[in-house]
Amino acid sequence: MKNEKMDKGQLLDALDDALIGMTIPERRKKDIGWLNRNIAIHNEDHPNFIKARWLINQLMKEENK
Repeated sequence: MKNEKMDKGQLLDALDDALIGMTIPERRKKDIGWLNRNIAIHNEDHPNFIKARWLINQLMKEENK
């Protein structure tokens, strides 16, 4: 995954998939800043946590361009 260049839409789609089964309020799943600050609270042991963190970091970089 890290060697692929993904656009913002692809990153968001991948993040949606990674968040399945995590304890995240539905209205916050598109709030990248909130996710960046709070995803670990109830989800750090989730199998997709590392993938979700990576995707959030990529989206934060996109927003800061």
